[in-house]
Formats: sequence, structure tokens, C-alpha cells
Amino acid sequence: MKRKLRRIKIGGFVYTIKWDYVFPDRTDIEGICDNTKNEIRIKRGDGGGTEFSDAHNKKIFWHEMLHAVAFAHRIPEIMLDENNDLVDRIACALLDLFENNPKILEELNGIEK
Repeated sequence: MKRKLRRIKIGGFVYTIKWDYVFPDRTDIEGICDNTKNEIRIKRGDGGGTEFSDAHNKKIFWHEMLHAVAFAHRIPEIMLDENNDLVDRIACALLDLFENNPKILEELNGIEK
């Protein structure tokens, strides 16, 4: 998957997306939302030479975006690490929604504000 998205705006914050990030001292995480640096970092693979599938990278990206949304909009239930299972479920649901209904964004972009 060619990754073109480098920045996203969430609330009043602009996040830089760092694809294929290497976590030098951590093998237990696949992505992270760093609200102190406004960065979303996505790991390339499992650390053993196997790259993640595009589907898995999308899921990681949506998961980290939700953490950024929670921070920007002060939703503490989603910001907490112990709620990562909930964040995963919401991320998968939203990814499924947008992948199966690509015209949603076209419709939203066409609505006059």
C-alpha cells in the first residue's frame, strides 16, 4: 500500500503520520499516538522481518487516530490504555463502515455548511 497521507487535522491539532516507524526499544506495540508531539507512528511489521498486511496497517492507523480524536475532544474513556480493546472494536467498525460505503465521504463533502 502506497502511503500518501502525511498529516491529518483532528480538532485544533495537526498530526504527522510516520509510516513504517521503527520502535527501537519496544517489540510489544504496533502503533502509537504521541499527543505530546502530535504524531501517529505506525510500525512496519512484526520486528522479525514480516511486514504487516495492508488490512492490519489500516486497523492500526484507525486505532491510533481514535486515540488522537479522544485527546483532541477530551474523551477520557478512549484515551486510557486499559480501554484498548474498546478502541480496537470501534476502529474496526469505522474501517468496515468506510470501506463498505466509500460514498459516505463524498456525501459528507457535498453537504453545504
